Amino acid sequence: MRDPERRPSDAPPPPVPEGRLNYADYLRVDDLVALQHPESRPPHHDEMQFIVVHQVFELWFRLLLHESDRVAAMLGRGDDPSLREAIHLCRRIARVVRGMQEQIGLLDSMKPARFLGFRDVLEPASGFQSFQFREMEAAWGMKDPGQVRHHATRPRRAARLEARLRAPSIHDRLGGMLRARGLDWPEGEGEEVLGRRIRAVKRVYEAPAEHPLLEEVLEALLEVDAQVALWRRHHVSMVERMIGRKWGTGGSQGVPYLEGTLPKRFFPEIWAVRTHLEKGPASEAPPA
Repeated sequence: MRDPERRPSDAPPPPVPEGRLNYADYLRVDDLVALQHPESRPPHHDEMQFIVVHQVFELWFRLLLHESDRVAAMLGRGDDPSLREAIHLCRRIARVVRGMQEQIGLLDSMKPARFLGFRDVLEPASGFQSFQFREMEAAWGMKDPGQVRHHATRPRRAARLEARLRAPSIHDRLGGMLRARGLDWPEGEGEEVLGRRIRAVKRVYEAPAEHPLLEEVLEALLEVDAQVALWRRHHVSMVERMIGRKWGTGGSQGVPYLEGTLPKRFFPEIWAVRTHLEKGPASEAPPA
């Protein structure tokens, strides 16, 4: 006899009982889809796309900050299991940023004339006011106290940025971990400091067996740096495609301002060492 409690394998699941957690409640979908408020009057069709894409970027920044804090903590611990966790998380972060590069293409699909139809209502808002992106830059070591002034009228946001500026960055944590492992990574700034750091990194790349895991850590950090640099480049290209060389909203110079950010790197030492490398274990390996 067929069990009346048993449902056919292709039957839909039963409704969630009242008071139990369901998918939409867990993700706060009602709240999410209520957060899009076009400002243009009458509303321009493409403004909804513009809002949603940028809100999604902010959600990705939220996740990147969450993961970045964990990377900093793992580097701060400095033991081998923690470094493996940091490597894993850096690879995840790099994948998220690669996905964000693809999403910039969604904005490229907007015709320039249609964007100009609602661009004026954005004033004085501008992407450079994204406090989460500035938090992420600070978290990785690119600290600019001048960014706080853009949020002077929003104390909570200003406080978050100030906290990031005070906290040790991932770059700081990297330096502490390398010093703990016997490498010459001085604190401070200047050409002499940079030169000594490059020589320390060079040691790791040319003889990684002396410092297990460190080459992987450096490469994982560099991958994040590279993907953020590519995201900046994609962003500049998208903005120029949309508005040309016009001034940006919020009083920025637009494309010229963004182009000035392209050389920025979180780990200049890891980039610079490529110029100084001479040989490594691969050159000493036996023939295949």
